[in-house]
Amino acid sequence: MNVIVINDNAHVNGGAAKVAIQEARGLADRGHRVLFLCAVKPIAPELVHEKITVVCTEQHDFLSNPHRLQAALQGWWNRQAAKMAGELLRIVDSEETIVHLHTWSRALSASVIREAFDAEVPTICTLHDFQLACPTGTFFQHSSQQICRLRPLGMACLTTNCDTRSYSQKLWRSGRQLVQITAGNAPSGIRHFIAHSKLAGEVMRPYLPRESVIHALPICIESARNAPASPEQNEQFVYLGRLVREKGVLLAAHCAAAEGLPVTFAGAGPLLDEIRDANPRAIMTGWLNHAESVEHLRKSRALIFPSLWYETLGLVVLEAAAHGIPALVPDTSAAAEVVEDGVTGLHFKSGDELDLRARMREMKDNNLVRTLGRTAYERFWSSDHGSLDAHISSLESIYCKVLQHQPVGDAALTTQREVHSVR
Repeated sequence: MNVIVINDNAHVNGGAAKVAIQEARGLADRGHRVLFLCAVKPIAPELVHEKITVVCTEQHDFLSNPHRLQAALQGWWNRQAAKMAGELLRIVDSEETIVHLHTWSRALSASVIREAFDAEVPTICTLHDFQLACPTGTFFQHSSQQICRLRPLGMACLTTNCDTRSYSQKLWRSGRQLVQITAGNAPSGIRHFIAHSKLAGEVMRPYLPRESVIHALPICIESARNAPASPEQNEQFVYLGRLVREKGVLLAAHCAAAEGLPVTFAGAGPLLDEIRDANPRAIMTGWLNHAESVEHLRKSRALIFPSLWYETLGLVVLEAAAHGIPALVPDTSAAAEVVEDGVTGLHFKSGDELDLRARMREMKDNNLVRTLGRTAYERFWSSDHGSLDAHISSLESIYCKVLQHQPVGDAALTTQREVHSVR
């Protein structure tokens, strides 16, 4: 089949791009023709393949575009991307083609989604975030640092300054959302979705078309199977990821400082200075490549995953398990689905500094850390999380169901609404 992958970036800049690129390469290795539509370079080496054609508009994402008016207009409706998407869709057989949406809100815009609908090409969307419902894509109020439960685009939503930057930015995002719903016809025009966690499906279900199907697809990470690490011999707690407020990095910094525990923050972001102020002893590595991240993981006592928003999974939690490192995760996050409390890691009350500190103190027990890490390792390698082959086979099966236009009635919904846990 032909698979048109739509993703803002042609390189890994986060979990969503990593999944999009990994799946594109896996599908190409199976012999499928992959057309990767993106806006932002550089192009990842994984996309250099005889079966992959990268079609790039070569634009900025809207945050890095120095021309602010151009960025604002592009973010609402990217005409250049729409034109290129339309040309791409005209050269493929719609009966043997599927459009797979990953991310589009930072550069491509909903214009590319509308082109797929107009070409009547079957479309499926992976729920990497909550962009199809929430203007900010997070269901998170940055002002109060709490999960948002307001109705998206309702009066309370529109009058609440929940954006990480400014209220004017929130209004711009709300305008983008309205354009996406009306001109882009999304999500109302999409009938098939993929969720990597039960939580992602449950949170998004009220905002998706009633007749739509949510397909459960356990996430996969590519990791070499080496002997498990020995976390009980290590002292450093480690955080891997972007240094942004919704990820709970300040919470982790305060807790480590209060308990006198060494902590490393491996990543980059706008909160670098605030983390240093909160914990002057914290080690700050800056952004790391995958091999460097793995090295820090294997030298850690535990992974701290303190995210304050829901998340839709958390690839780094699986990466830690693959190396025998236990994880500390919040009870409201989708990551809690892949970390069994007291078995492969520990849960703590989301945003609760005292509870996280208590869990970190528990991690001082060498026997506990050793047992958690070894069980996490064994659970990971006995699951499909480490098998790209199994992941691509499941993805192909989902594509076939979409291409066959299987009827989506109440009976099908009853089954498909059960988005299985990927624990």
